[in-house]
Amino acid sequence: MGARSAVPATSQKGLHRYFVTPGSPADGCTIGDLAVGDQVWISMVSRGGRLVNVGGQTVLKAGDEVLALADEDGDLDAVFTRPRRHDRKQPG
Repeated sequence: MGARSAVPATSQKGLHRYFVTPGSPADGCTIGDLAVGDQVWISMVSRGGRLVNVGGQTVLKAGDEVLALADEDGDLDAVFTRPRRHDRKQPG
């Protein structure tokens, strides 16, 4: 289950991996209220190594790992933190 999609299933999009850092715009925000535009699909949220049910009312928390499907990642970069290259752990 994902959230926030105006993206047709047949569209070519890129998968982007991010973390929610403390104090970031995504920290404490619901997925539905994220300022990422309408062409973004949040496909997965992992919290403490466990998957979180994803929906518009899902509240993101610092430490969450987020996978998002989007054409471009500019809006996402303003809300989330990218993992360092080849880093499988949360930045910090």
